[in-house]
Amino acid sequence: SKEHLLEAAGVKLLGGSVGTCQSQIPSHSVVWSLQQKFVRCSVRAEVRHLRKVLCHRLNVQMLFNNESLPDHMTMKRLWLSHWFGKSQPLVLHYTIKDKRSR
Repeated sequence: SKEHLLEAAGVKLLGGSVGTCQSQIPSHSVVWSLQQKFVRCSVRAEVRHLRKVLCHRLNVQMLFNNESLPDHMTMKRLWLSHWFGKSQPLVLHYTIKDKRSR
């Protein structure tokens, strides 16, 4: 899949998925392969709620040097333990797979 680049707070995320305003959604994106292309929700739902739904349906994995990162790790801890003294930005990769297509 085509890699897209997101930059936020000095961290580059590289992957083949949906991003924010600077990224494009390719037609072959895993999001389009989901059985339900829409999520019905309350008008009171927040973006974080929708993100939880997508993360529940998709297997999102954050990687550093081809190793999976634990969910509880902060960017500061990662930077101090693996990137301190190196040139910016810290580069992370991510992969996305549909959990239901295993």
